[in-house]
Amino acid sequence: MAKKEGITWRIIGKRLKKLYLSFWWVAVPFITIGCIIGYYAFNAETVFYNLLGLTASCNGEWWFFSLYAELLVLFYFISKIKLGWKGYLLLMLGLLIFTRALNGVLRLDDGIIVERHLKMLLIDLNVFMLGCFFAKFDIFGWLNEQYFWLYKKTWLAPLFILIPILVRAYLPLIGITELLIVPIFCVGIVNICKTGGVKSYFSLENIQRTFGLSIHSSFFIF
Repeated sequence: MAKKEGITWRIIGKRLKKLYLSFWWVAVPFITIGCIIGYYAFNAETVFYNLLGLTASCNGEWWFFSLYAELLVLFYFISKIKLGWKGYLLLMLGLLIFTRALNGVLRLDDGIIVERHLKMLLIDLNVFMLGCFFAKFDIFGWLNEQYFWLYKKTWLAPLFILIPILVRAYLPLIGITELLIVPIFCVGIVNICKTGGVKSYFSLENIQRTFGLSIHSSFFIF
């Protein structure tokens, strides 16, 4: 979608409609059953906010839904940006500094719906912009042409998947670490797919090759 020209409110509206219909297909039965069996104390306001995605008190795993919908609306404006890749990078850098500083100054309260949503946008807008950048300028395609070995060497895949997981777990600078680890993780997944998929990747031949390289590296380090 980020590569399309002429994004209109009509296109955004269709996406939002499809998104909400899919969400309600799950949320309505989920909340209804919860109220019937007494898991939730029925409150019209709470149910309304949950169905709009403004809160996730009925199911904490729904927290990202409203963020996605809000970023989808903002995408209309992002799609109008007419910059080359260097200008886009400078814009993202400036936006990162601005949003982090603004978030620190405002000290938004998660208990207030509007402030919570603004806080999430300030944190995650940069990652969304990075995704638009990768799509708009086909960065993964460029990597495939210039650094094709990233997708060819089987032993790199576990590193590209494990490192982002560890960094995210032990260096949880939310909204910053993702700018680096998400692209690395994606390259790891593509690596697995291009080498024949998960089943092929975990074949005896690939395991032996990866294990052998690991042992060789270990001896070299010692």
